[in-house]
Parts: sequence; structure tokens; C-alpha cells
Amino acid sequence: NRWGEGAVRHLLGTVERVQGRYEDSRDHHQAAVTIFRELREPRATANALNDLGYLYRLLGRPREAIPLLQEAASIAREVGYKAVAGFAVGNLGSVAYALEQYEEARQCLEEALGIFRDLGSLREVDVALIHLGNVACALGDYAAAREKFLEALRLSAPRSDEPIMLRALVGLARLFAETSQTDRAAQLLAQIVPQPVLEKEYRDRAEQLMAQLQIDPAAFNAAPRDLGRIAQEWLETD
Repeated sequence: NRWGEGAVRHLLGTVERVQGRYEDSRDHHQAAVTIFRELREPRATANALNDLGYLYRLLGRPREAIPLLQEAASIAREVGYKAVAGFAVGNLGSVAYALEQYEEARQCLEEALGIFRDLGSLREVDVALIHLGNVACALGDYAAAREKFLEALRLSAPRSDEPIMLRALVGLARLFAETSQTDRAAQLLAQIVPQPVLEKEYRDRAEQLMAQLQIDPAAFNAAPRDLGRIAQEWLETD
């Protein structure tokens, strides 16, 4: 049926995004939005709009993401869909960050963090904390950035949520690089880059840091270590 087709297109969009095929992911999410609009399904429409807006951010087209995310947040609030409202507001924060509107980014992300804390959505709390850490880095508030990254790592490690742990560790590596702690940044990047579950967006960030620090990629050919142990070592060190 038509609703099932929309759900499948939405799921395929998510699969393509995780695998780094952003153009294909966008096409699936756009189809899902069209179907759910036709069916007048506000919750599904809001969810698909949020994911479509997120894809435009990943594609480096943040201004095109804004109206999609604003509509997603508006619909979600109208129907009481708090989780998607939180996702959309958080993604608006990420878009503001990409546009270097750091204070607006901080406000959106703090709102999203509050929503997810209220809902008890631990993974999304971690995501908001990591984004807030990056905003703090951009604002030069490295003490706040360190606090956000470590809190996200501390929350995600007991759940063995490896992609989130790695996002937090990439944030810490950025902090070390920007505060002239080059050896620590290089040490941490050497532990991060071999991890097979490192997502494309964050692998790209790690590789950018390597280039900035002029680190030879050949230094990252070691077999990946246990990520739980790596996280614990950095939590104990910092």
C-alpha cells in the first residue's frame, strides 16, 4: 500500500545515508515526504522532512535544509511529537553551526538537549552534547567543550554505543589540536581512524585533522583496539 511504500522509502534513505550515499538517500527521503504529504500523515511527514533536511546539511547545502527542518519542527510541535521536534531543532542547530551562526546554534542545541533529557533519550542527549562541544570549540570556550565531549563519552561508553563514542573522541581530538596539544591529538587520532564503525562524516573530520597536523596516514594502519578500553583511558586521563 501507499503508506508502506513511504515507510520503505524512508528506511532506504536511512540505509543509504549510513553508507555515505547521500544523493541516493536524499532521493528516498524526498519520495517519502511526497507520499506522506499526500496521505496527510503529519507525524510521518515531520519525520521524513527532518531526515531530508539533515541530508541537505550533509550534502553541504545548509540553507536548503532550513525550511525543511523548520516545517518538521512546526508540524511535530503541533501534533505533540516531541522526539521529532527535538531532532529538527537539533538539526537546525547543526545547520546554524555550518553557517557559522554559533550563538543561534548553541540556543537550538540547548533546546534539543532539554527535550531529549526530558524524554530520557540517552543517545540523543549524547548527540546534542557533542554538537554543543563543537560549538564551544568554535567559540573558543575549550573548558565547556571538554566538559560536553567527556559527558557524552561517559554516557555512551556503558551502552557500548561505538559510533557515538567515536564522535565524542573526534571532538576531543579537535580540542587537543586547537589547543596546541598536538601529541595528544595524534595519539587519539591513531586510535580513532582504524575503527571500522567510524561514520563517514566523522572519518572525514578526523582526516582533516590529520592533514592539519601533517600526520602521515601510514601511522594509522594498526589493527583497531578495543574501543571501550580506549574510552576508559581517555576518561581517566581527562
